[in-house]
Amino acid sequence: MLDKIKTILQADSNVNSALNYIGLENAPQEVQLPYAVLSLVDGEPSDTKNSVSKMDISTISIDVYAPNLYTTTGGATGAYAIQEMIETALDGYDNTVDGMRLYCRRMSVISTININIPNREMKNAECEYQVYVTKI
Repeated sequence: MLDKIKTILQADSNVNSALNYIGLENAPQEVQLPYAVLSLVDGEPSDTKNSVSKMDISTISIDVYAPNLYTTTGGATGAYAIQEMIETALDGYDNTVDGMRLYCRRMSVISTININIPNREMKNAECEYQVYVTKI
């Protein structure tokens, strides 16, 4: 299902042009900022429910890493600003992607953190979404 969310984000021209990379669960060390990582936080697959259902419900986390939080005067788009673009692309999304009907809604506010690791400083903006997936 994360691959379907990645497809949606890659199809959005604003998100796609702002990011150098969209990864599933991780990103290679050599990826240049800014980039995003999609992760599964929790899920309820249809085969675990008490009644007949074709719908899976998942909670996903989207982390954006960039050198800054907001867009700079030089035009570099920050992590928070990219999260706002992602929200525009995903919140309320209701359509079919590769044979699956997806409905997405934002579950949290955007949270931010400064990350200082050896030889690299970056900003992180994270937000969670609930995704309803109906197999058609």
